[in-house]
Amino acid sequence: MGAACELTRHHLETCPAYWVIRLLLEWHFGRVQTHQLISYKVLNGRGWCDSLPTKEASADLRTVFLPQLMLATPDLLIEALDYKIYGVWLSQRTVALRTMPDTQCLLNTDAAVNFWLPDSVLDAADALGKDLELTRSDVIRNILFLHLYGRIFYEHCLAQDTWKARWRNAGHFDHDIMFSRSTRPKTDQVGEEQHKSPEPAPRSTYIAAYGKSVKSIKVWLPSVMREHLEQITESKNNALAETLRRVLTTDLLGRAKSNEEGESALQETKLTHFCTR
Repeated sequence: MGAACELTRHHLETCPAYWVIRLLLEWHFGRVQTHQLISYKVLNGRGWCDSLPTKEASADLRTVFLPQLMLATPDLLIEALDYKIYGVWLSQRTVALRTMPDTQCLLNTDAAVNFWLPDSVLDAADALGKDLELTRSDVIRNILFLHLYGRIFYEHCLAQDTWKARWRNAGHFDHDIMFSRSTRPKTDQVGEEQHKSPEPAPRSTYIAAYGKSVKSIKVWLPSVMREHLEQITESKNNALAETLRRVLTTDLLGRAKSNEEGESALQETKLTHFCTR
């Protein structure tokens, strides 16, 4: 709860309970659906809203969303909060092994990553970007930053002006390439074709849930971010492109998967393993 209190210092209109609820919702149901719940004012700065102000918010968080979260074990929820607050790089389980990134190194986006995404994930990124007035590249950069370093460091960097949620008019960005598409993957950039590492999960499972990865995306990042992503990925003996695809998918769309009947089930997967594989 102390870390949640730290977040309220950056957002004075919120309380710690709000951040606990919000981060767990983002972890399980995804950033897009959580943003919708906040937009509908079902989740406000003090936590659950006492009444449902709109028809769109007819799914009561207290009877639909919260019970699903409670399917997870307490240890898994604690691990989820640790990941959302501190990221995989600064996690309380690993921070002793790693150094805090130099914030000045975050001012230059001098390294590119290439990977492929399915339309379902791109549509989610574009929908979130439209609501927040961000480019697709902005959305992806912010998600990868939060994945690595967590919410507290993200808010700290925003406050210190060493990270920009929106880069196009930020002044630090020399070559804002929103995204690129190609029919053939680049061999000089990171891509699945360069890495023959074991797949983290059957590709058929991913394809069945989200569709085939049909569009090639190129995003510019600070080189330190790419280095940290590569170090975490290599420690798991995985391909960077596959890791990026799964990080973005689970961040945007969540870990609650719906079957044909629309029922949701929580994946009881160790969070640190899932997020880096």
